[in-house]
Amino acid sequence: MCALQPSIVSAQRGEARVLAVPEAASAGATSVSSVRAERERAEDLGDPTSTPPRREPFPIGLDLAIATQVPLTVGIEATVELPLGLLIRGHLGFMPEPYLGLINDVVHGIGAYGDDVASLVDRAGSNALVVRVAGGIRPVPGYGFEILAGYTRIGSETRVGIDDFEAAVGQSMSYPGLDAVGIDAELHMLHVELGWSALVWDHLVIRGSIGWAHTLDASTSIAVPDEVRGLAPEMFDDIENDVTDALESYGFTPQLSVAVGYRF
Repeated sequence: MCALQPSIVSAQRGEARVLAVPEAASAGATSVSSVRAERERAEDLGDPTSTPPRREPFPIGLDLAIATQVPLTVGIEATVELPLGLLIRGHLGFMPEPYLGLINDVVHGIGAYGDDVASLVDRAGSNALVVRVAGGIRPVPGYGFEILAGYTRIGSETRVGIDDFEAAVGQSMSYPGLDAVGIDAELHMLHVELGWSALVWDHLVIRGSIGWAHTLDASTSIAVPDEVRGLAPEMFDDIENDVTDALESYGFTPQLSVAVGYRF
């Protein structure tokens, strides 16, 4: 009996050790669970000492450029690029005399109107205000190819000396105090363009495109006192109608656009 006693004690101690391990493991698991729960609770409550996750900037691009659309305008334009490659572009400029002369020579050359109307167009249309608004898309993200379509308004309000007006219409317009004649013209056009924009040195934007501009509606008016218009009402009406018809019938042109600007 005495020889068996150590075995019993040893067995009991082994059993105690075996039983002790699960208790320690259980305590450790409970401790880890408690720490994890505390962390989750702190995150839920917004721990002021924790660093907030970084937010990506809203992907909007803006560039300002000096641009020309030959033979329509020279001016400044702004382009906003939205997510998904959507584009919004605005342009404010004027029509230089060489551009107007080019259009007038072509239209006059094909017989759209006579010398008198050509002379008035040449005098009245130079430095006309040009406003363009367009929307479009870059169909392949990450590449500069772009497609746009929009609206163009060309408006001119000018005064022509009475001598120049008489030479253009071939008729004397003598009237006390009348030394100039006002000529107002307005074109409403649709334009489309295909282009490519390149970003150089992080901020320099170079853009080129080809397109087409087509007149949808036009109007012309000769501003003179009613007494003067009453002297030759048919002449004034004929001039206004001839210029308007010519603008609506032949007011279309291909365009070549070049722009150089800064990307913010």
